[in-house]
Amino acid sequence: MDLANIVHVARRRGWIIVVMVIITAASAYVFSELQTPVYHASVAVSINPARAELGLTQSAQILLRNYVAIVHSETWAQEVIERLDIDLTATQLKADTIVASDDSRLLILIEVRDFDLEQATRVANEWAQKLVDWRQEENAQQLQENQVKAYQIDAAAGGRYTPKTKTNTAAGAILGVLLGVAIIAFLEWVESAVVRTAGDIGRYLDLTVMGAIPPIDRR
Repeated sequence: MDLANIVHVARRRGWIIVVMVIITAASAYVFSELQTPVYHASVAVSINPARAELGLTQSAQILLRNYVAIVHSETWAQEVIERLDIDLTATQLKADTIVASDDSRLLILIEVRDFDLEQATRVANEWAQKLVDWRQEENAQQLQENQVKAYQIDAAAGGRYTPKTKTNTAAGAILGVLLGVAIIAFLEWVESAVVRTAGDIGRYLDLTVMGAIPPIDRR
């Protein structure tokens, strides 16, 4: 199909794409707004060896994964629940909490998701503080030069996690464009053999129309 045909089709059927974009974008927006928002709060805890030695730093990197396993446990979740007096089970709170390690920066990353942003923030801060307290207790049993300390870098911060209304609406609009193009392509394929005007003859047969028989006046 050459450029002239594309322009011709766009003029005739472009409204289909517009309608589909409006329908799909509006549907995505309404669907997103009807969902219950889920919020998340994140915090980072720095793990610092007492000595800046390669061996101790490498040991800390190896221990990070062990720390993640200890921190992300139902035992810790239960202690956080008791400290904050929140109405969740340890299993539920653990499922809503993500703990990961960043070996390159010696960080433990904690993210909490909840329907209440304030509660998610409180839990993330408390979880991080418990990690700091745990390291202090462990360090009390070790020599100063062998200690590995934990520091909470900043207070937990976050926002809405889902739904992402703007992203969903944009994705709906793109889907509308694709559906509109598919519908137009299908209609053009169905009507590809139909000739209605002299212009159609020129486009499909690559011929110049020299004349046409006028319609008969049946009166």
